[in-house]
Amino acid sequence: MINPANENSSASKPGRHSVLVDGSRLKQFRNQRGLTQDEAAKAIGYSTRLIRKAERNGPLDPRTLRDFVEFFSTASAPVEYHELAVQEINDEPELAVREIFHRAFIEQDLTVIDEYFAPDVKHVSDGIERIGIEVIRQRMQTILSSFSEMEFTVNQLVVQEPWRICNWSSRAVHTAEFMGIAATNLRITINGTSWFHFEQGKCVELRDYTEMQNLMNQLLGKPTEPL
Repeated sequence: MINPANENSSASKPGRHSVLVDGSRLKQFRNQRGLTQDEAAKAIGYSTRLIRKAERNGPLDPRTLRDFVEFFSTASAPVEYHELAVQEINDEPELAVREIFHRAFIEQDLTVIDEYFAPDVKHVSDGIERIGIEVIRQRMQTILSSFSEMEFTVNQLVVQEPWRICNWSSRAVHTAEFMGIAATNLRITINGTSWFHFEQGKCVELRDYTEMQNLMNQLLGKPTEPL
C-alpha cells in the first residue's frame, strides 16, 4: 500500500506501463466485503477518487492493482492479479487520452486540459477549425454545465500514427440549457470519435466527430437513428 499523499506520483498519472482493470469484478469484490468506496479507499490506503477510477476500468499502475489484489485476497478466497488485469498499456499517448476523458468528464477536473493540451492546439469540429487551448476548455465546460450524472466509456482506442483514435460513448442527464434547448431532464446517449495528435506529451491537434443530430433528436423527443 502507498501513502495517499504520494498517490499521484505512481498510481494515477499516465506516462509509464499501466493496465486496464476489470472494474465490474473489482466492484464485486468490494461489495462482497460490504465496503463503500470511501471505506475501501481508507482500508487500502488510496483515495476514493482512485477507487472510482479503478471501478471504471482504470488504467492503473500495476503496483497499485497488486495492492488491490492483496487487499481483497483471503486464504479462503484468493484473488489473482490476472482476474483484475484486462490489458497492459505501454503507449503514453493512449494513456493520456484515457486520462483526459476520465478526469474531464468523470472527475470534472479541467486542470487536465492544461496538462495535456498545447497552448496553440488546433481543434476541428463540425468542419470548423479553431485555435487555442481555451477552445477546448470552453467546449468541455459547456458539456459539464449542461449535463450531469455522466458516464463515459472508451469503446475502442486505436493507433494510426500520428493519431490516437478514440471511439467513445457517454450517458448523461440533460439538466441545463444546451444549444438553445432548455433542460429536459432526459437521460441521453452521446456517441462520437475523437482523433488526438500528440507531440512531446502535448496534444497539438484534436478532431472531434460527435453524432450531434442523434443527440439533438433525443433532446427534442424525435426518433433517433439506430446506434
